[in-house]
Order: sequence, then C-alpha cells, then structure tokens
Amino acid sequence: MKGIRNAFSWLGVAVLTGALLTAAACSGGTETVVVEKEVVKEVEVVKEIEVVVEKEVVVEKEVVVVREVEVAQETLTWGFVGGFTGWLGPFAPQAKDISALAIYEINQAGPPLNAPISLFVEDTRSDAEQGVRAYARAKAKGADAIIGPSSNIMSAIIGSCQEDKIPCGSQYAGTDFLDNNDGFFFRSNPSDSLQGPGIAQIMWDYGFRTLAALIVNDEGSITEWRGVKAKFAELGGTLLEEVLVSPGQPSYSAEVANAFSGSPDVAWIGATIQDATTLTREWYRRGYGGQLFLSPELSDPEIGSIIGEEVIDGAMSGMATGDPNSPAYIHLLEVFAAAYGDEEPYSFLVPAWDQVMLLALGYEAAGSKDGDAVMAGIISISRAPGEECYFYADCVSLLRAGKEINYQGASGPVDLTDTGNVGLAYMARTEIIDGTWWTDTSVLISY
Repeated sequence: MKGIRNAFSWLGVAVLTGALLTAAACSGGTETVVVEKEVVKEVEVVKEIEVVVEKEVVVEKEVVVVREVEVAQETLTWGFVGGFTGWLGPFAPQAKDISALAIYEINQAGPPLNAPISLFVEDTRSDAEQGVRAYARAKAKGADAIIGPSSNIMSAIIGSCQEDKIPCGSQYAGTDFLDNNDGFFFRSNPSDSLQGPGIAQIMWDYGFRTLAALIVNDEGSITEWRGVKAKFAELGGTLLEEVLVSPGQPSYSAEVANAFSGSPDVAWIGATIQDATTLTREWYRRGYGGQLFLSPELSDPEIGSIIGEEVIDGAMSGMATGDPNSPAYIHLLEVFAAAYGDEEPYSFLVPAWDQVMLLALGYEAAGSKDGDAVMAGIISISRAPGEECYFYADCVSLLRAGKEINYQGASGPVDLTDTGNVGLAYMARTEIIDGTWWTDTSVLISY
C-alpha cells in the first residue's frame, strides 16, 4: 500500500454535462467550502410533447398521436460527511476519492433517474458533536443522501437520518450499535460483530493461544474488541488481561505493565493513533516482547514515522479487504491506477466503491427520490433473487429492462440484511513492514 494523496487532489464527479466538481476542505474552519461550476443552461422544461404522425393505410387518413415524454431536469445531491481532520484524517480523503471515481463512472454511463450526481463534503473533524453539525449543514444544502461517516458519527446521526428520511451509508462504520436499527442506514463494510471474529480467527490460525488487550474507552475500540474477545474464547484461547484505558493520557505505564504481566502470545491494541503511540512506545521501552495486533483504525500509512519504525515494525492486524476474484474489484484497481498511477486503494477502503454503487442502483430501482423507496431499493438490488452483475452500466441496463439484479461488489457479494448490514466479509492479514502497512492477500478468510 502506498501513501494517500491530498484529500482533494482529484475529484472526478460529472455534473450534468460531465464537468468536474471540485471540493476544497477547510482544515481549520468549521465548515467545508464547496465550489461548483454549472456548465449547462437552466431550462424550465418539465415535459416535452412529441408529435408522431402515422399513416393508416386501410382508411387512408392521417392520425395524430400525442405522446408525453418525461425530461429530467434535476440532480441527485449527495453529501460526504467524513473526518478530513482529526484522527480519521488519513482515511477520509481516500474514501472520498474512491467515492468520486465511482460517481464519475455512474454519471458517464447514465445516472440513476437520469439525474446526474453531484457530491460535496463536510468535515466532522472526527468528532461526534462536530459530526452532528456537519450532518445539519449537509441537510441544509439539500443532501438527498449521506455517505462517509465513521462509527462515532453514524451513531450520533442515525436518529436524524431516520427522522429526515435521508438514506445514510458508510464504508467503515463498524460499531455493532448499528447492527439493529430502524432503517435509513446501510454499510458496505462488515460490522465489528462480523469483523472482530474474523480478526480472532487470523490470530488463532497464526498459533496465538493467549491474549491480552489494551482498549481505549471509546465506542469504536470497544465494539471491535467485543467481537475479537468472544471469538478467541470460542476457539479455545485464553484471555490473560483486559485493560480499559482513558483516552488522551500522557502515560500508560501502569496499564501496559498490567496487560503484559502474564507474557501473552499476542496483545490487542484498540486505540486511536495518538493513544496507540503512547501505548506501544511504553511497550517497546520496557521490552515486554510478544506480538502486537493492532485494531483496523490504526491503519495510518504513515504509522512508522508517527510511532517509530523500530517500535512498530512487525505489528499485525486483520482488516476487511476486497474480493480478489471479483471483476468489480479488479475494475476498481484499474480505475484507481488510471487516476493515481502506481497507488493502490487501502484494502479496508474498498467498500467505499460499493456504497456508492449500492446507493445509485437503489435510486434506479426505486424509480424516485423517496427515501423509503430508495432504502428498499438498496436492500433489494444487493441480494438474490436477481441476475448477478458487477458493473454499474450492466446493472442499470438490467434494471431499465425491467429485470431484478443482485449486485456483486468489489468487496464481495455485499448481500445486505433487512437492517442494511453486510452478511459476508473477506478478511486479510496485514503487517507493518519498513514503517507502513502491507496486505497479505494469501491469508484471506470469508466470515
């Protein structure tokens, strides 16, 4: 994996005629500034009347047939509500870029409802309270749908999504709090209740039998750990120590000493990059040894330079990844390479492509912008029955031909439950080598 480009280095979203929408995030301000350039004339046309003259040979007279033709004069406006600053800063920009690539392809192929999609961004600063404000700004700008929130943000805004009947999707909100919800939510990534057991399975398969954990007291870290803990015990592993720590502390010497007192085979670190830096440096300074296993939220590509290569090299993790045999995944890699050269998308951000495809096809299946209909459409096109399809152009053609579809994503089948949760995830082992994360796709499990 390579470094992530600047958040707004390229945003290829076609607006009406295929022009580009450029968005700029203000890292220090409270609101994202969005610049749009309209390149079409506004035309107040709702319907066209097409007059067709047909010859009736038998009676030898002209018959005038009048047919009404609907003409689309609107766009779909989506808001990407993500943490462009704060601890999510290394991830939201690439998730947005992948989403933009998908939207560009959709607009080029023929957007849902014949309504070109425009995208703007709102910065949550990786904070739940700021996320609520970002959602309010997006709603005020007329967002038809929301994509991009992390666990803490989605948990904070899910009630508003439901009240406002705005479909809200995510590519990396893993919290199990959202497993059971009252609608207007979907995610293309696995829940922690699915991903956590997958991580525990990877630990077990590598021969780790005793486990300790250092978990920062926040929603994302705790829900990830619950899934790991339960599965590791089910497999027959032994939990030696479980230490919950407060975020933002200058030192964790006592907590680290407690966690490693039993010399575990592997130690789980569930924390943001800031707290993980303090925890792992303390572990290294004291020379405890053992294998570190980091939570997926520590997948910062610059982790070696932040914490120190000598400290963190060799640490492992388990993350949701793309399905390497999926034509959609292969296509995503080609599209991303065309835009960014030799760079590859981070494996755990592949679901960003699928969330956009699910949303767009959901609108087309609904046949309108009605929130209830769109959510029903998203669920229906994600699973059987229906003809399997991998690419937007193929999928939308089938829908327009009156057929049912079963979208197969870059991250896997993405069969959604009635509550908008993925039922199957592909997991890969990742490891820090020379200061950055690398994905070992030879270690791939579906769970």
